[in-house]
Amino acid sequence: IFRVEDGVTFQSFNEIIEKEKNEKENFLRKESFEFGNRINIVKKEIEEKETELSKLINEKDISFFVEEKRLKEREKLIPMSYVELYKAVKFKEHLKETEKANIEGALVDLGILGDIISYDKTLEIFDKSLLGNKVYENSLFDLLDFEKNLLLKDEVEKVLKSISLNKNDENHISLDGHYSIGPIKGIVNPEYSAKYIGIEQRKILRQEKIDEIQIEIKQLQSGKEELEKKKDEVDEKIEVLKKEYSKLKGLGSIEKLKILENEIKNLYIKISYIKNGIKKVEIDRDE
Repeated sequence: IFRVEDGVTFQSFNEIIEKEKNEKENFLRKESFEFGNRINIVKKEIEEKETELSKLINEKDISFFVEEKRLKEREKLIPMSYVELYKAVKFKEHLKETEKANIEGALVDLGILGDIISYDKTLEIFDKSLLGNKVYENSLFDLLDFEKNLLLKDEVEKVLKSISLNKNDENHISLDGHYSIGPIKGIVNPEYSAKYIGIEQRKILRQEKIDEIQIEIKQLQSGKEELEKKKDEVDEKIEVLKKEYSKLKGLGSIEKLKILENEIKNLYIKISYIKNGIKKVEIDRDE
């Protein structure tokens, strides 16, 4: 509330309201800018998720993670001359889910699930390849079947037969999750679940990831819309502030203030005149 007081001119009044208007507008513009930045960040996240989703939809198969530099090295090979271990086989139907998880989890822990098996034993690329150098009576070969149309069956069979199911053997992966190859020994995390061995299993994983990303995109879009709504509300406040300031600063408002000020001054004069009249009456009466 602005009061017209002694020493406050209409020019200083305008300066006061302009200062308050600028402070409020600067605060609102900063808030709008921050909302804009957050909107841009969410937009970028949505674009990244949409790119990831498009890639998953367009790819027929989902791949186990392998370092990019190793994938580049594999491009030097003849495409049909090798196969990744997890793409070569599938689990036999009688296996329990926990047993599947223990086998695949052990291969992950050992770092060989995504390694290649090739008929070329003289590979000269910067990558790892699996070779079957032993044959165990009870081996992974007893728990896994070849995938359909596999070309490197002999090579894959040799690798599988070189990993025993017996804990007493040097190279083994047991159904209860224990594993040992050379100096490496360990136990599979019981929370692990099989995801990559078997094309049908990877189809399930692929669809789960597609569904998951679609949900994430919807959540991000919802968040973006909420931020845009808040930004619009702030921008609207800025426009209202500018309009109200313009009205207050307008000639009509100033003229009204001048009229009001004159009325107040005249009222003070009348009150002063009445007071003086009362004092005079009291003096005359006393005399």
